Amino acid sequence: MLGDVPAIALAQETESQSSDLEAVTALLRILFENVIPLLFLIAISVFFWGLVQLIASAGDQGAASSGKNLMIAGVVALLVMSSVWGILAFIGYAVG
Repeated sequence: MLGDVPAIALAQETESQSSDLEAVTALLRILFENVIPLLFLIAISVFFWGLVQLIASAGDQGAASSGKNLMIAGVVALLVMSSVWGILAFIGYAVG
């Protein structure tokens, strides 16, 4: 009974807890490795769609403004995702 106290208090990691944590970590790693490039692709696509709208507007201020807004949104998304990715990579490197 007293031998189970550290495991109950989570002060001691049991073998099943360790394997569960490793499984969750592996699942998250696979998810991020596949989702992050897809998000970058979407942001780049939004930027280029805005560029196409800007070029195709041919003097229409409303369409040009819409294209500019899409381009700005795409660039901001790329900057934010790059920053977060870099910060997470640094934390991952620092933690091990």
